[in-house]
Amino acid sequence: MKRKYLAVLVVPLLLLGCGKNYKAHPGAVDTFDSKTYDTLLIAQAGLDEAKQQFAIGKLPPASKNVINGAGNAYNLLRDAWNGYRAVKTANASDPATEYVNQINALLPQVNQFIDDLTQLLGHKPKVQAFQPAMAWGGL
Repeated sequence: MKRKYLAVLVVPLLLLGCGKNYKAHPGAVDTFDSKTYDTLLIAQAGLDEAKQQFAIGKLPPASKNVINGAGNAYNLLRDAWNGYRAVKTANASDPATEYVNQINALLPQVNQFIDDLTQLLGHKPKVQAFQPAMAWGGL
């Protein structure tokens, strides 16, 4: 419980205030957008690898629930991120509060699933290149 409470407090703070040297991705509407995209890229890389490993039998059948749970959380975060980008692209001064709240609520869950995928795979997901965040179709 203590860990979950800490994650709820720390993750949004890290996302908003992490490092003066952070460089936003090209095309990002702001740093919040870019850092959320980073999380999506890591989750997507983990999901892609887990799906591949599951398909060839390198992961146990019980891992399917973890993978699909991670995919569902990823899709919710991706949808909120797309909504945020749409609002901010249309009007940069709009705070997009509804989407910021959704993203901040989903980040701890997605980060937990990234940790779960890391345990399943035996290593942190590796992002190969910047790519569009694609919807997760499940196993």
